[in-house]
Amino acid sequence: MAIEKQLAAAIASFRYQPIFDHSHKEAQKHGFIVSQKKGFKIFV
Repeated sequence: MAIEKQLAAAIASFRYQPIFDHSHKEAQKHGFIVSQKKGFKIFV
């Protein structure tokens, strides 16, 4: 979850507020989109 916080801080430095629409997955230790199928579900 530290990378998401670093990313949010970097985006905030440009006066934007990020919205993370996918949750942190404890088993994978991140919340990044890991497949095209998952990305399709999130962005469509």
